[in-house]
Amino acid sequence: MKVKAARDDLTRLLDTAKLVVEARKSMPVLSHALLTAESYELVLRSTDLQVTYTGHCAAQVDDPGEVCLPARKLAELVKLMPAENVRLESGGHDTDLTAAQVRYTLRGRDPQDFPPPRLDTVAPIYLEDAAVLRRALGRVAYAAAEDSKPSNICGVHLEIVTDGEERVLRLVATDGHRLALADLELSADEVPDLGTGLLLPTKSVSAMHRVLGEGNVSLGLSRDLVSLNTNGDLLQSLPLGHSFPDYSVVIPQAHKFRAMAPRAALVEALKRMEAIAQGKFPAVTLAFASGILDLTGTDPDVGEAAEHLEVEWEGEAVAVDLNTRYLRDACDRLEGPEVVLDFDGAAAPVKVHSDAEQDAGCMAVIMPMDIRAKGRGK
Repeated sequence: MKVKAARDDLTRLLDTAKLVVEARKSMPVLSHALLTAESYELVLRSTDLQVTYTGHCAAQVDDPGEVCLPARKLAELVKLMPAENVRLESGGHDTDLTAAQVRYTLRGRDPQDFPPPRLDTVAPIYLEDAAVLRRALGRVAYAAAEDSKPSNICGVHLEIVTDGEERVLRLVATDGHRLALADLELSADEVPDLGTGLLLPTKSVSAMHRVLGEGNVSLGLSRDLVSLNTNGDLLQSLPLGHSFPDYSVVIPQAHKFRAMAPRAALVEALKRMEAIAQGKFPAVTLAFASGILDLTGTDPDVGEAAEHLEVEWEGEAVAVDLNTRYLRDACDRLEGPEVVLDFDGAAAPVKVHSDAEQDAGCMAVIMPMDIRAKGRGK
């Protein structure tokens, strides 16, 4: 194979491939990417057998062929190249990368060992603005559990919700201590039947968020496969075979207390609380009274931070303890100038949302902390 491609195009493909590859000792080839030069383009494919990424870029192909190279190392070397274009030339399983006066030789594997492409397809939903889907994914993915947590919450739950004639794609994520939800309106005539929904792996969500930019996007949804096609990039993901917990039981349906605070000012105040409360459980006490919110962050080994903000407040004076980072994360995903906090008492979940039009269908729920039991900031 002999091919030349723009360094920035290769970097874009490899940055997404890195999110997908798997370093399995039992299957070392899954840490590699398959590069195929054909006609006037270079096609890159990476997979961990759960998620598969296929990307394309324009290329000058002098000799068609394919190579199988370690994805992360290839990405590192391409970024270090000093010129705008990179030439790849293979001999056996080794590949020379050259640009200007720089040459690397990278050991590869037999392309025949790489898993074959997925050939199954699913009817797509067409969206006119990829940025809308990207924003919705970003509004929930941060709350998904890490891989070490129960597997039925290690991803983003997708389901179709019908409200009269309106149908929305609902995205939900939780780690057991907080929950994030975003609704995406669907205008398609044909909406898939997802039953009780499906669980998209966190890795797939991260890759989708990276490739989504501007323009049209097609999103294929079924109980067995999720596919996303945008700007020549294709992501295919097998849903995780787990039932997502009933998240509706933790969303407050009524509230005794409501506070409305300036969002930007609250985010900055929470950052200042975090500068002190940096332990495993970084807590902030929110004390509400008529027109005033007092924030207090304490770490017995560091010190104390205190600040107050003017807010709109409904109800008697009350205080609630929340994870500082969780509250800031929720506020950061909103776009309106004001943030609304609804809750029913000091020991009740707090619903974080906004009345702004651009935040419609977006919310977070944060479980309160008992910092006296855990030890404040510890």
